[in-house]
Amino acid sequence: MLIGAVAGRAMTGGAPYFASLFGLFVLVAMHWVFSATSQRSQAFSYFIKGHATTIIKEGKLDVRQMAKAHMSSDDLEEDLREKGVKGPSEVKEARLERSGKLSVIKK
Repeated sequence: MLIGAVAGRAMTGGAPYFASLFGLFVLVAMHWVFSATSQRSQAFSYFIKGHATTIIKEGKLDVRQMAKAHMSSDDLEEDLREKGVKGPSEVKEARLERSGKLSVIKK
């Protein structure tokens, strides 16, 4: 989205063309460097992308982890329904992944 905004300003004349082009280059280069570094370094990947959070383990809901992830019970119930699960008691393990999606392993 940021790249589109910078490119749009350059194309419409809202910002100097070559300065915007340089800004685009810097953004793309930073993304490339960050993703290459996070691929090689688990610590850097954890710092940049975060980690998965276990929300349900053996049917037991971890309310503290939900609060840390800013996840409401309504959000959890919706995600479980999307996975075809009625409730936490049917779940062996559910994790809130780094992408923000809930992954569920049924019992």
